[in-house]
Order: sequence, then C-alpha cells, then structure tokens
Amino acid sequence: MTEPEPAAPPILDPHALEQVGSASLDHGISVVTWAAAALEQERERLEATEAARLTETLLRIETIWRLFPSPILTLALRPGPTEPPAEDALHVEIGRFAHLGPLLGPSLEEQELAAGTKIRCALVVPRPTNDDARFALLPTRGYRPITPREVVRRVDFGSLIQALETQTRAAAARLVAEQTELAARAAALEDRGAEGDLVPRRGETRSVGRHAWALRWNVGGRHPYPALSPLLALLVAGALSFPLVLPLCFLALLGLAAVLLIRLLWRLDH
Repeated sequence: MTEPEPAAPPILDPHALEQVGSASLDHGISVVTWAAAALEQERERLEATEAARLTETLLRIETIWRLFPSPILTLALRPGPTEPPAEDALHVEIGRFAHLGPLLGPSLEEQELAAGTKIRCALVVPRPTNDDARFALLPTRGYRPITPREVVRRVDFGSLIQALETQTRAAAARLVAEQTELAARAAALEDRGAEGDLVPRRGETRSVGRHAWALRWNVGGRHPYPALSPLLALLVAGALSFPLVLPLCFLALLGLAAVLLIRLLWRLDH
C-alpha cells in the first residue's frame, strides 16, 4: 500500500530569500522559516512519489529479475548529508538475499532478508571490529532491510532508474541470444530430420536406392530397424539359394511325373 502523496506547497517567491540580507531580522527569520518548511514539504512530496514509483517498478520487474546479470543491484549513496543521518553506511543493495543464509552469526534482520523470496532493499553497513580471534571469521559487513522510501532518500533516483534500465536491457540481450540459439537448433533439427539421415533433408529428393540404406545391415553398430532383421535374413537367404533350389525342384517334378506314368502303365496291363 503506497503512502498518500503530500499536498504541493505554496509557491515561494524566488526573490524572497535573496532579500533576506537587506530585510530586518524578524522578517528574515519568518521568510527562512517559511521557506525551510515549504522545501521540506516539497521534499516529502517528491520522496513519496519516487517511493511509489520504485515500489511499483520492483513489483513489475520481479518476474524477470532472474534474467539480470547479477542477482544484486548495488547503488552508491547520495553525496552529501542525508536524513536521517547515515550510520557510516557503505551503499544500498536491491535484490534477493539468499546468499546471506550461510553467514556466520547473522542478525535477525539478515535472517529475514535471507529467507525472503521477494525483491528487497537493504542498507549495507560495516560491522563493529573485534580483536577476539573467535570473531575473526565473522563477515565485515552487515545488512539492514530498508523501505523504498528510505532508498530514494539515500540514493539518487535518476541513477537508480538508470541502473534498472541497464539491467533490463541486459536481460533483453540474453533473451535474444537464447532465441537465436533455439532457432539455430530448430533449423538444424529440420535439416537433419528427427531420425538423422533416414529423413530427407529440406529441399532434397532421394532415390529409392538411397532409401534402401534403411534396410541394410549396419556393420559395427545396431541395425536401424531391429524388427526387420529376421525378415531381412529370410529374404537374403532365399535370394542366395534360388539358383540351386530351382533345378532341384525341376528334377523332383520329373521324378514325380515318371512315378505316376509307371503306375498308370501298370494298371493298364493288369
């Protein structure tokens, strides 16, 4: 739920502050006090607008965050004093913080960040140093979750949007590369066919003799059609023995005819 946007402050005469130097003390105090309140109100309005836009952007970008080159977006702090005062912070990070799980001695806030699956924002701060050798392996940086409102208060909003745009362009380039790779694989599959050389290549007409490759024995490997192997063996054996079987069949028929003729003559005599 986004915060309500403060009302716009009244218009401040740009020459009012310039005239403070020549005005009386009471008038100068009144002008500066009113101007400071107006500027603070305008700052609050801009921060609320930027925070609402950042919240909406993070919700929309969450589904494609996995395509980003880095799971963590690091943002430098805004130069100059910040409100509230910075506690010697290092920078701001946005992303998923599952990598904080294996940390030694994580704080409750770091455990919360590590267990979350949503895109979160965190302020990175240095950990207090300790000369005790037992604490030598502890990480030197700590993480504290912050709201989008705190993010836009601490970092330049234009730099933040530019960093997100850069990450989004990198994700688009990655998808283009993957799409090109898939198109090349699909074209190669279409060229070679789903069963290798058994299917004609695109735009190629094969003769019956070339298709006969599917029925030959694959020496040194497995036959392309194992179920046809017994039938193929019978056909080959029959084709090879045909010149020998034909004369034998002819002689057998002659012998049978001679036997029948002899039996017929014997019956006529008796």
